[in-house]
Amino acid sequence: MNIKIRITAIAGTLAVLFALATGCGTARGAKEALDKGPGFGLTIVAPQGKNLGPDEGYLPDLVMGVISADFTNYSDIKVRDWASYSKVQAEMERLIYEETGDSIQAGKIAQSEYILSGELSKSNAGDYSLRLTVSDTAAGNKRAEYTGNCALADLVNNTAIRQASAELLTQMGVRLSDSDRAKLGLINEQDAQARQAMAKGAAAQRSGTVVDAMSYYFQASELDFSLMDSWERLSVLADAEIAQGNIGQSARNEIEQRNAWIQLLEKCEQFFKGVSPWELVYDPTITTKRTNYETESADLAFKARLEEADSVFALIRSVEAGLAKTGKAESWGLSKWRMPVLEDSWWSFRAQLLNENEKIIGTLKGEFKVRMQEYDAWKAQKEKDPMVLKALDWAYPLEIECVFKDVKAGDITDKLTVQIDRVERETRESFLEEGFERRIRKIRIFPASLAD
Repeated sequence: MNIKIRITAIAGTLAVLFALATGCGTARGAKEALDKGPGFGLTIVAPQGKNLGPDEGYLPDLVMGVISADFTNYSDIKVRDWASYSKVQAEMERLIYEETGDSIQAGKIAQSEYILSGELSKSNAGDYSLRLTVSDTAAGNKRAEYTGNCALADLVNNTAIRQASAELLTQMGVRLSDSDRAKLGLINEQDAQARQAMAKGAAAQRSGTVVDAMSYYFQASELDFSLMDSWERLSVLADAEIAQGNIGQSARNEIEQRNAWIQLLEKCEQFFKGVSPWELVYDPTITTKRTNYETESADLAFKARLEEADSVFALIRSVEAGLAKTGKAESWGLSKWRMPVLEDSWWSFRAQLLNENEKIIGTLKGEFKVRMQEYDAWKAQKEKDPMVLKALDWAYPLEIECVFKDVKAGDITDKLTVQIDRVERETRESFLEEGFERRIRKIRIFPASLAD
């Protein structure tokens, strides 16, 4: 088995989450319901907003996002993913809210057995009423419903929405454990802020303000990089708008359009200062490089490499393609623009070798020098004709062999574990300085395979 480490953004301290290479002891996470219910399909439509203020247009999207996450995390109900739903969002909302509440026809479009829709209204007194209904798409019958009143703060911190989730899940046949109910009742301020940013991004995207939408999605990712919804929405936005060059199209003149692109590029640069485009992948298989019979020790090795973080590279490429598609990059003075995160960089990581008694028997510092010109040339040749790479013995330029030196033979056991305990980006000057540390990344570990 191979291991992949995602190098992500972080503010403040370094956080390291370890996963067992054997796959044992994996936590069940949020899905600890006594009965997670039938695995039918459900499409969640943002509730119709009524009497909401000009700064509250994002609230229906917030309700949709939180309930989608809750149904996914606490049941086996298959929630239609946001990216797919976004493509038919306008038609779904027209059928449900503007026509005759036709959930049957909407269900045919959504291709799911159930649809969750509703209404979020604001009273003259300033409080809010949330009404949600789950209907089957075969006959249009109600399967579950929820009605509740709340304050704005209860929507923003998600407590009112998660209360609705718990009630609807129960009516849908999901038997939540006491632990699940307790989690649904907790306030997670960082998660709430991230979901609020995503909802504001969705509202901005609908109104056509692409730069604002991207800014909100960036904000959501910074608050919680593991929140995949933010990357899915960035991907949809990038494919539909940015890669097509559709930035500032409504501007009254070319100067305003150029300024819109400059604003977008600046926001991208700022965001990617804290996000690495690389993932560290290593094979924990240990090989013996050298045996010293006099000192009764051995050099033990494993391989590691940097690979593209697909979601990050895809977004960067969309921005580059969109700028090129305008046909005006040169006249705007932007033809030489390149995302700074794709410039040459220097990375290091610390690794430990543990025996089956969890004793640390070896340590090392692995180092990568990323030279983008060399990497781009290798990648271009692979896409053109990978057989040439083999014929020329052109090795992957971002792979290294890591060696634990002079491991005592008496400490070596049948089972050895490689553990990565930190990943750092270093300046060019400090790269050769032994002992330099600048912790600017957190890492996640999950199963993966080394690319060919």
